[in-house]
Amino acid sequence: MAKMELVTRAKRRRRWSEDEKRRIVAEAGVPGAVVSKVARRHQVAESCIYAWRRRFGDPGLVPVLITTSGPAVITPAPGMRIWLAARPVDMRKGFDGLAALVQQELARYPFSGVLFLFRGKWATS
Repeated sequence: MAKMELVTRAKRRRRWSEDEKRRIVAEAGVPGAVVSKVARRHQVAESCIYAWRRRFGDPGLVPVLITTSGPAVITPAPGMRIWLAARPVDMRKGFDGLAALVQQELARYPFSGVLFLFRGKWATS
């Protein structure tokens, strides 16, 4: 007769309340925070933090504040609003696809004079 080994989980799956999820997502969103470190600290998978972030309506775009310290390659007009994509985007969408993304994810008019900056999904650096 062949031997069989039964492997069971040591602990039950953890259930997170909505408040706990929001607190963890907020902690991971602090400037300079590393999602993997936050995930380890709370004993949760990184993928859960990203999923919760999407579920709570994080569009992946953040407002940018430009200061005058240091040399500037591009100088935007005074008072211009700029949104920077925090998540990579598939640039094969083209201009029309990116404009649709702005409308769907942010509920904003893409031709309002606000500058939207996107980073390619396949960027290596």
